Amino acid sequence: MEKIKPLLAFKDIVYLRKRKKFHWYSSSTLLLIILLLSGVASTLLFNITPVKMMVMTNILLIVIFLFVDYQNIERDKNLNQLYEGIMLSNKIAEGIVSTMDLSKLLELILHGVKDMTSDSERVFLFLVEKERNKEMIRGKIAIGGEVEPVYSLLFPMDKSVGIIPRVIVTKEPYDVRDSETDYYCDQQLVETLNLNAFTAVPIVVHNKALGALLIENSRKFNPRSNTEITTLTYFANQAGIAIENAKLYEEVENLAIIDGLTELYNHRYFQQVLTTEIEKIKRYGGGLSLMLFDIDNFKVYNDTNGHPAGDEVLKTIGDIVKDTSRSTDIPARYGGEEFAIILLETDEPGAMAKAENLRRMVEEHVFEFGKNQPGGRVTISIGVASYPKHGPEKKDLISMADDALYRAKESG
Repeated sequence: MEKIKPLLAFKDIVYLRKRKKFHWYSSSTLLLIILLLSGVASTLLFNITPVKMMVMTNILLIVIFLFVDYQNIERDKNLNQLYEGIMLSNKIAEGIVSTMDLSKLLELILHGVKDMTSDSERVFLFLVEKERNKEMIRGKIAIGGEVEPVYSLLFPMDKSVGIIPRVIVTKEPYDVRDSETDYYCDQQLVETLNLNAFTAVPIVVHNKALGALLIENSRKFNPRSNTEITTLTYFANQAGIAIENAKLYEEVENLAIIDGLTELYNHRYFQQVLTTEIEKIKRYGGGLSLMLFDIDNFKVYNDTNGHPAGDEVLKTIGDIVKDTSRSTDIPARYGGEEFAIILLETDEPGAMAKAENLRRMVEEHVFEFGKNQPGGRVTISIGVASYPKHGPEKKDLISMADDALYRAKESG
C-alpha cells in the first residue's frame, strides 16, 4: 500500500509556530480555515482507511493549533493593551499625586481620564460627602470642553437608587450600553446629563469607596472591553489615593483657620481676611459690610442648662449662618458667643436685609431649652457697618459694627 505523506505534519506546525508564521489571520480568517478543513474531513469519513485517518488526525491538530494560537494572540493583545493603559495611567498619575489643592486635583483627574479614553465625550466625578452627618453622593465636575460644576446631582448611599450609588456601594464597575433599556439606569441621572452609553468605575482606597468616575462612551451599543475597564479602575484607585491625601492636607490646613465647635472660620482667619479685603478696596475700589452679632442672655442659657447645651446652641447657630451665607461671605466665630460675617461687595442696605433675615431665622428656630430663656426663645442682636462709609481703617469698621451691636442689644 502506498504511503501518503501528510500535507502538514505536527512538527511542521510547531516549527511554523516558533517562526511566528500563523499571526497573519483574523478571527474571520480562522473561522474560514476551520470550515474548509471540516469540509475536507467530512469527505474523508467515507471508506475510512489508515491513510485517511492520518490526514484527519493532522487536520484536527491544525484546527486545535489554530484555535489555541488565536487565543494566545488575543491574550497577548489584551495584555499589551493593559500594559499600555497602566503605563499611561501611571504617567498621568505622576502629575496629580503631588497636587494638594483639592479643586485643582479633581480637574486634573477628569482631564486625565479624558486623555486615557479617546471615545469619551464627557467625564463626571462623584464624591461621597457628609451632609448634616449623613453620607451623600454629590456630582462635582463635568468636562465638555471646559470644567464646570454639576449642582443638581445628589444621591443617598443606597444602591437601589441608581447606577452611581450601586457602583460606589458595591465597589464594582458597571458598563451601560444603552441607558434607555438598562435595568439599573436611573432616569434622573440620564436626563440631567443627557447620557446614552457610559461606564462607571468606583474610586476605592483601603477598601473604602470615596466616589466614582462616570465616563461617557460615544460608541453606543459597543461596550468597553474588560481591559479598558480594568485600566480605568486602576487609574480611579490611583486618583483616590491622591484625593484622600488632598483631603487630609485640607483638614490639617483647616485646623489653623476653622473653629472646631461651629466649623466657621476662627477669629485669626477673620482678621486676616478683613485686612486683605480692605487693602484690595483701597487699591482697586469697591466696598464691603461687616456684621457682628451675639446670642442674647447666653450666660443664662449656659448656667441654667449646662455648658453642653450651650455648645449645641453655638453649633446650631453656626449651621444657620452657613445655610444663609453666600459662597463669597466669610462667616466666623468671633469669640465666645459672638459671631462675625464679612459680606463682600455688599452695601449697608444689603447687609441690613441679610441681618434681619438671619435674626428672624434664629428667633424662629426651636432650641431644646429655648422656652426657658427670657422672652421664651433664643435670640440674637446684630450690628452692621460698611466700608469705607463708616471709617478709613479696619479698626474703625469693627468699632462701628460693635457700637451698632450694643445699640441693638439695648433697644431689645
